[in-house]
Amino acid sequence: MAGACWLLSAACGTSLWISDYNAAPSAVLPSHSMATPFGSLIAGVAMDRWGRRPVAIFGAGLFVIGWWVLAAAQNHATVIAGALINGYCKGHLMTVVMVLTVEFSDPSTRGTLVALVGVAFAVGCGLAGGLGLYLDRRIVSGLASLLPLVSLAAWFFLPESAVWLARKHRMIEARRTLRWVCGTGRENQAQVEHEDLMRRRRQDEEEDFRNSAGTSRPVLKKWRMLTSPTLHRPFFIGLILNVAQAVCGAYSLVPRFANCAKREDEFLVELLRVPALLAAALCLRRVGRRYLSVTSGLCSCACALTLGVLHYVQLNNNRPIPAQTNVIVTLFLALLYVESNSWGFSILSLLIPCELLPGKVRATLCGVIFAVHDIFVCIIYSIRCRICDVFGTYGMLWILAIASVLCTIFVYIFLPETKDRSCGEIQDHFRQRSDLRMAKKPHSQNIELNNEERSCEFV
Repeated sequence: MAGACWLLSAACGTSLWISDYNAAPSAVLPSHSMATPFGSLIAGVAMDRWGRRPVAIFGAGLFVIGWWVLAAAQNHATVIAGALINGYCKGHLMTVVMVLTVEFSDPSTRGTLVALVGVAFAVGCGLAGGLGLYLDRRIVSGLASLLPLVSLAAWFFLPESAVWLARKHRMIEARRTLRWVCGTGRENQAQVEHEDLMRRRRQDEEEDFRNSAGTSRPVLKKWRMLTSPTLHRPFFIGLILNVAQAVCGAYSLVPRFANCAKREDEFLVELLRVPALLAAALCLRRVGRRYLSVTSGLCSCACALTLGVLHYVQLNNNRPIPAQTNVIVTLFLALLYVESNSWGFSILSLLIPCELLPGKVRATLCGVIFAVHDIFVCIIYSIRCRICDVFGTYGMLWILAIASVLCTIFVYIFLPETKDRSCGEIQDHFRQRSDLRMAKKPHSQNIELNNEERSCEFV
């Protein structure tokens, strides 16, 4: 399951390469970017309605078609059509990958697996961009189609998510999926997980019944459900974290301030993110999400603030810094900014929404959050040069520093520590607490689970 998700993530990374096409360059990138939020929204709704597996199969198959359209393109219109398909599939499949990774992973390895999804995305983007510099675009498109094609073949042999099956009262199939995940010789553990799924399904049904009591209007029932503590609190935490990441993410800094104006340099930046993502994957086994986010935010703030001061001094000092020294220091700080952002906020913006949201609406609300993130990335990417013209380079850098520290404060105050907690325990936390202030752990008391019981926790 993890391998299929990593293949899809790498395929999503390769889709960014199409913005480097020589054909219709002014229309390809906007077409790709505009289609991505629609993919996230539609995939989220479809997963909660028809299941995770069929949506993954559809997205992978459509991705293959998109690459073949680009490989066979003879005019600008066909290239734009392929860009629209691949942009849609990028948002579609990244939502699918994140939801499935969280639902099929053990609490102790969930953060690591999500970080490896980010590694696969960065590697796919960097390799596709590198191949595009030396090979014909048709060859690169054909090679890129192999990743979703292999993943498509794998999905025909993988099971449906037990979380979704339990929500649809298909308990026999859910038990079969749990046995497949837990492996042979661990049927008792699969039975324990199956009973936990049933218990949480009954809790959700009772909560929905209380929300719908006293009204027969479907709109009012939906409103009460969406405003329940188990939904609106984790939703807004994930939404604000993704918006903040879109503002202070690496894309808003590096191409403008680190002399990376060429597109091929941006693909190199993606590869440079890999060490930080791998370090985060290792550290998430031992440290909590809050610690990772605080160190990431503070380091990003320090780098952006120092870069701003450096540019300000360079512009206003009668004795400017030597050119060679200025370039070396600027590149070093810009690279450190990228690494520190990738180390924490980049991973947590993907992980936290899927962890915090309950299984009954996880896919739909994650699709909304990721779509909003993609929209803000497009906006920031399109107006960053204009902001620099208005506020100056140092002003934009200081804005990034302020955004980083505000995001760090928000995470420290409102984000509960989810390390080694099942998604069900996190949901219970939001159900029981009346506020989010100083929410450092999902429970005030210690919860003791032995390693055997944690080995394949789902909901």
